[in-house]
Amino acid sequence: MKNTLLLFFLFLSHFVFSQNDILQQSIDYLLSGNQDEMVNADDVAEQLRVILKHPVNINTADADSLAKLPLINMEQAKRIVDYREKNGKFFSIYELKHLQFNVELIKLLSHYFKIDAAPSAKADVLFMIRAQEIIEDQKAYADSSTNTYTGSSAKIYSRFRFTDNKISFGFTAEKDPGESFYDKYQPNAFDFYSGFVQYKQKKTNLIIGDFTINTGQGLLLSNGYRNSFITSPLYANLFQNQSKPYTSSDENAFFRGLCYRQQIGKYILQAFLSYKKIDASVSNGKITTLLNTGYHRTLSELNKKDNVTEISFGISALYQKENRSIAFNNLVYKYNLPYVPDSAYYKPDFSQSGWQYLNSIDCSIDYKNFNFFGEIAASKQFKFAMIAGILISLNEQLSASIRMRYYDPYYVNPYAESYSQSSGVKNETGTDINLLWNISSDRQLSLSYDIFSHPWMRYGITQPTQGKEFSVLYQATVNDELNFYLRYQNKESDQKYSQLRAHLNWNYSFASTLSVRSEIHFVNEKYSWIAYVNIAHQPKNLPFKIHLRYSLFNISDYNSRIYTYESDMLYSSSIPFFDGGGNRIYTMINYPVNRNLSLCLKASTSLYDSKNSIGSDKDLINGNHKSEVKLQVLWKR
Repeated sequence: MKNTLLLFFLFLSHFVFSQNDILQQSIDYLLSGNQDEMVNADDVAEQLRVILKHPVNINTADADSLAKLPLINMEQAKRIVDYREKNGKFFSIYELKHLQFNVELIKLLSHYFKIDAAPSAKADVLFMIRAQEIIEDQKAYADSSTNTYTGSSAKIYSRFRFTDNKISFGFTAEKDPGESFYDKYQPNAFDFYSGFVQYKQKKTNLIIGDFTINTGQGLLLSNGYRNSFITSPLYANLFQNQSKPYTSSDENAFFRGLCYRQQIGKYILQAFLSYKKIDASVSNGKITTLLNTGYHRTLSELNKKDNVTEISFGISALYQKENRSIAFNNLVYKYNLPYVPDSAYYKPDFSQSGWQYLNSIDCSIDYKNFNFFGEIAASKQFKFAMIAGILISLNEQLSASIRMRYYDPYYVNPYAESYSQSSGVKNETGTDINLLWNISSDRQLSLSYDIFSHPWMRYGITQPTQGKEFSVLYQATVNDELNFYLRYQNKESDQKYSQLRAHLNWNYSFASTLSVRSEIHFVNEKYSWIAYVNIAHQPKNLPFKIHLRYSLFNISDYNSRIYTYESDMLYSSSIPFFDGGGNRIYTMINYPVNRNLSLCLKASTSLYDSKNSIGSDKDLINGNHKSEVKLQVLWKR
């Protein structure tokens, strides 16, 4: 193929297959009740990997430590601690059945929670490098007479991390397709670098470098991963209070500086200071557009790189005692230039100048079988965002939640992310009701109803809108080898949308899994469907494992496009979307060279029946097929 991939074979840098499978199964479980395109799996995979390497002692860990696992939330973590205090130590992970945990989830938790597990004495060291490239020629690379990209079409990603019981440090480096690498446009090799050093003990956490902070329900500070996985009432309370190193490749969603967290008795104090440069369009000494694509492929994009500096700082003070907690959270930030966004009919006046002050108060209170939670946040202009709800455990089989939200159209916070029907915490009001029925230990039924409105216009929508959404999810574990779920969703807003999905997993041998999915969509009465068969197989007496998927689809138009999550390499998300008719196939091979070193290769191609071109502008491919190759080398200890 191209020279970049040939050079890449010279670099060195997968988990044992069983660990990779556990990570994949965990993400698949979290995805079972959600739209695939709403998920940022990179950050989740990192947290799962670290805990998988260093399992949590379920008999000694506090609720905060348990809730760091993305598979459960704070309310479930508190239930585990309460059960342990009332009934004594856990003798089996399967005792979680008494706390409304289904069999499939308990099987996954058995890999992350251990009974009186001794802490690992060895440090966790990982180095990985990956390259990927579209095989077909795209317009920007095929026609040198046009305004082309400055670099090659390869994407290169590298990561290093060292972790032990007290110290961890690492870095991430990335070059996107079209970006330069070691030339006059990018003399520092990679276009994006991120790094951190962390010192942590049970009650102290210090991070220098890049980090994220999560507080309350996400109205003030959130990286949003937990908000993507709302599968039942048990996840309605989005409460988080943690700081962690930033290890993803998004070039915007982090702070850069210093973060300190300290627990003193029943108080947890958290403070941070950040200084970073961000991409922006600047005109006449004013910011007109803040850019978050992270692309620096053309001279125009390079001229907008790091045009603006952002200074931010904040504090969080949390008090928690037994069955209640309350926290005050603060965020202050400032750009070095006034921010006067380009005018558009769907935008309220978001102009900002000088320091921006945002504050929030969040709380969570348990009373018998009730959990009351909420957060209210206010900006400098006294524009508000609010979430309040109640989680009710009716008995061991039934639980329900009711949650209300209000996001002012003028509430502006670049670091807020919480539950909503649109992107961002702004311009939305709504109430959602959720019901979970544990029919038995291996069968669950979830119902959800959400009624909402957008009081201001939005992109492409020239008037305020109202809507409602209903979904039902039935999950069943037939036996140790077979489980499936059925999901129906209906949504009415600016357009009518309904979806029916059937998904089956069959672990037909110790080393082999078959997954089958069929899905149909109706968008404004236009009919679309997709179906696939996915096989993960470990050949007998051979060291490698193969993942293979064949998809067949017929999508009415671009507005009806369907996203589908695919198995991928560690720290790599693959959520392609489909429009038109055709088929897609991919295969991924994991090969362990030795105990520490492993290779992973993935090749995929999409073939369309009635398209003569794919993509647009500089990414245009003349033809009806698009193919990609990924190669990853990983060294771990």
